[in-house]
Amino acid sequence: MDAIELNGKRFVRAEETTVRHDFWLMHRIREAGLDQVRIKSRKREDVDIAVEELIDRVVYSDHALILLGGLFLPEGLNPRDWTPEIAEEITKHLEAMTAKEDKEQIKPLIASMISGFFLSGLASLRTFPASSSPEGQKENEETESQNDSPSILENGISSSENSQGMT
Repeated sequence: MDAIELNGKRFVRAEETTVRHDFWLMHRIREAGLDQVRIKSRKREDVDIAVEELIDRVVYSDHALILLGGLFLPEGLNPRDWTPEIAEEITKHLEAMTAKEDKEQIKPLIASMISGFFLSGLASLRTFPASSSPEGQKENEETESQNDSPSILENGISSSENSQGMT
């Protein structure tokens, strides 16, 4: 597990989490609107556009650093010792960063986090074709009927696979 240094403190990605941590994080994901994302189609360029828009939306909201605070653990902390207060402390630490090199790491971390949500099944992509043609309507109906099944991104990775290692 590689550590990342931000604003003088070292953190690791929470790869093993408690049920309490999972539920806390799922609640924050829903608050941020990351549990469902609507895209025009499953074409790679439409998925890329949707993800970039989502990154921008999360960055310009109050949720980005809260989510990052919940995804990191102070290096050396036993995951069983995690509390919401620890996530809050990490968030405050991230908010106080002033060094350019620290701040430059944040957007890539957010992009990685969002991608990880999709790949680990914490969010689902819903496709809504712009076309009102019978084909578009049929795809729309098929997509809506599949909302309970894992999403598959165009690159063939099932959303039930776990990219973040979150359990």
